[in-house]
Amino acid sequence: MRGINHPRYVFRFCGSPINGRIFQKVKLLQKINKKLEVKNVGYNKKKAQLKHPYIEKKEGVCGGEPVIVRTRISVSLIVELERAGHSVDEMVTMYPHITHAQIYDALSYYFDHKKEIDKIINENKEEYWKEKTQSENWRR
Repeated sequence: MRGINHPRYVFRFCGSPINGRIFQKVKLLQKINKKLEVKNVGYNKKKAQLKHPYIEKKEGVCGGEPVIVRTRISVSLIVELERAGHSVDEMVTMYPHITHAQIYDALSYYFDHKKEIDKIINENKEEYWKEKTQSENWRR
């Protein structure tokens, strides 16, 4: 009995030699993929945490918010500037002591930790604090 990769089977199944070669390549890639899956059995399938070399969180800096290393420029500030339509070049012009790589790493950190940064941004809005302190006596 001939296997699925036999040229005659491939030709009959695919209708032409070119499609047959493509079919064979797909089958080969599937085999390689299976071998790789077997090798990575011990791999933790949870979301791999990326390292962000330009981002740090320190308890005494900006209230523990993630900031660009050795600065007090928070990731949330970079995100808000980007949302306001500023380009990375404009941000580097505004803050000449930081680099393009640091800004891109801050944006990358944001997309990896979106819920955390969005919470920080919302907590820094005036509406949040008005609503939170509405029932306090000094508000009246």
